[in-house]
Amino acid sequence: LIKKHNLQELVKIISPLDYKDLPRINCFADIAIDPKKSDVGQASGKILQYMAAKLPVICFDRENNRKYLGEAGFYVKDFSAEALSRAILHFTENKNEINKMSDIAGTRIKKFSWDSSGQEILKIYRQISM
Repeated sequence: LIKKHNLQELVKIISPLDYKDLPRINCFADIAIDPKKSDVGQASGKILQYMAAKLPVICFDRENNRKYLGEAGFYVKDFSAEALSRAILHFTENKNEINKMSDIAGTRIKKFSWDSSGQEILKIYRQISM
């Protein structure tokens, strides 16, 4: 499909992708796409990686995605390839949104840092030890 439509300069499929290579790969992107439905039985670890790279994320409208991304997410309500493609095209027509959402992702990721998580765990232990 990529060759048929002459998209080699715009699209790269990396499969399989070793998880440890994800930070390096993310640096090449303008946006991320996480088309997971709720029933796949996997966590959203890649979303945190995308946020750390300051990437806006196109994803399905799921509670967990909203919890992580907030306004750094572009939420697709219809679980279809057509809806995902419309979301991708949205960014080609609204490139100014990429920078705004990138800044939001960069700020929100701090909430999920090791330091932040450690402070939260310490707070819980202090509450239960009283």
